[in-house]
Amino acid sequence: MSPLTAYQLESGWKLLRFGDLARNISKREDPATTDEKIYVGLEHIEPRHLRVNRFGSPGDVIGQKLKFNAGDIIFGKRRAYQRKAAVANFSGICSAHAMVLRENNEFIFPGFLIHLMHTDVFMNTAIRISEGSLSPTIKWKILAEQKFPVPPKNIQSTLLDSLTKIEEIESSIFAVTSSLNTLLASYKSKHMPIRAKAKQAKIEKIGNFLTESKIPGSTGDVAKKITVKLYGLGAIAKDGASGSVNTKYFLRKPGQFIYSKLDFLNGAFAIIPEELEGYESTTDLPCFDVKDTLHAEWLLHFVDRTEFYESFTHSAKGGRKAKRISPQAFLSCEFPYVGPETQSEHLSAIKKIVTEKHLMEKKQKIMFRLREMLISGVK
Repeated sequence: MSPLTAYQLESGWKLLRFGDLARNISKREDPATTDEKIYVGLEHIEPRHLRVNRFGSPGDVIGQKLKFNAGDIIFGKRRAYQRKAAVANFSGICSAHAMVLRENNEFIFPGFLIHLMHTDVFMNTAIRISEGSLSPTIKWKILAEQKFPVPPKNIQSTLLDSLTKIEEIESSIFAVTSSLNTLLASYKSKHMPIRAKAKQAKIEKIGNFLTESKIPGSTGDVAKKITVKLYGLGAIAKDGASGSVNTKYFLRKPGQFIYSKLDFLNGAFAIIPEELEGYESTTDLPCFDVKDTLHAEWLLHFVDRTEFYESFTHSAKGGRKAKRISPQAFLSCEFPYVGPETQSEHLSAIKKIVTEKHLMEKKQKIMFRLREMLISGVK
């Protein structure tokens, strides 16, 4: 919670509890007996998208789910950093790992709340109050007590005109990004097939090109730690992470390939960047030296596909919430190998598509910033 600015105070803004802005709808239904035709899982909600555009059928799932009405917001209460909050323009049932939120129009102009929820102020608060390490989750009773700066309804109404235009532009950007993702997936499927033999390719094991690195490092109380983001989004420093003097860490070097045993099935792969020279990880984030005959970047693009990492589901070891993929399982995986020259051709083509995606991401960030400025009352 941040104090109101002078402008906000002058304009009649108030610090309001989130529980005053929305109601948590907890009506449950069984997919086997519901009259609803639509099921929305967290996998159907795109990060940062304000509307639910994809869905499944109640027949796809089992177990108690939550009922929602048209106009309700479905908010992923697990892993809030994924920023999954979207309005459903239809009724149905959704995952019990979500919250169903209904605007309180005493304080909120219809349609305004979803824009407020997609600000950094809200999302950072949601991340901060999440509990648990493996799958951080938000509790409604805690979220309900968080306070946010909210403009009067007449200002919300005025802002909503501009926010709606921003959303329209975002939708166009998302559509182009989706087309680029489809193009990238199509290119990889044709030129970097996972199972079928590629032209002039021979089948090799990943382990023929990777060697696990185990250079002794520090202990957990002093190590500069690395974490690997999901879905191929890179390796970064794990800020503010404490650790035990009894936990052994290993030094990592730029250019090495790294993955998370725990989040392998969520695409947690990366190449160690130059700025993480001297950083460390435990064997839960195994790291590998890559031979010159295999571009580490090519390997990253090869494995960074749901059809690749989800194929390891049956190789995962551990409990339901802590399934891990061992280096042995990863290194024994076979793939169609092509030589360095062909790998370079693939990387060149992929780079063109990725460059266009990055341009779209920059445009998205501009829209996110505009929304943030409008809702925060920046003059």
